[in-house]
Amino acid sequence: MRSFSITALALLFYSGVGICAENVDAPATANPDLIIVRRFATPRWIVVLDPSLGFSLDRRQPGVLRARRAASLARATAFILADTITEQLRDGGYDAVQLDQAGSEPGGRALIVSGVFRRINEGHRRHLAAKDASVEASVEIESRTHAEKPHRVMIFRLDSRQIPHESWSYREPEVNSAARRLGVKIAHTVADVAHRHNWPERRPDGDRAD
Repeated sequence: MRSFSITALALLFYSGVGICAENVDAPATANPDLIIVRRFATPRWIVVLDPSLGFSLDRRQPGVLRARRAASLARATAFILADTITEQLRDGGYDAVQLDQAGSEPGGRALIVSGVFRRINEGHRRHLAAKDASVEASVEIESRTHAEKPHRVMIFRLDSRQIPHESWSYREPEVNSAARRLGVKIAHTVADVAHRHNWPERRPDGDRAD
């Protein structure tokens, strides 16, 4: 009986935590003027792996399957790109969220950023000075008002090799740096589109400027 009571209390506790977390996140997606960032599609065949890392450090164990490595690299790159775009837009004063589910809040409007990777090149990680890792992507910006069908605002293609390195970009693996440089560039383009469409920004005090 005592064991049953403890289990019941534990379930209630974790249920309460989940409810609290859901309530905390709700205001972000309830804003009527959102910029929604979706993770970019990552076809596996566009991933180019570092050929020198196809073995295990322990010679007695088989290397990681290339397909698994490619899938892992694609997921990580998609996460870094979406996270960078979202954080850059938030730093610029916009209400940006990552949502992979289609649709914006009823009664609101949204700019939707999505895309597909064209190439993810891991480069040669063993060469510390090598700068051959790169990320290419096609980007689409759509606008949706209320429950209407979204319409395309802009579509463009970017290659990280055409974006200059910043000082911080040398502090992490090159493919991650390439994804972040691409994310910063995309965020700047989205912010420009938002500004031209009179998208409201937050003031320093947290209020929104109309």
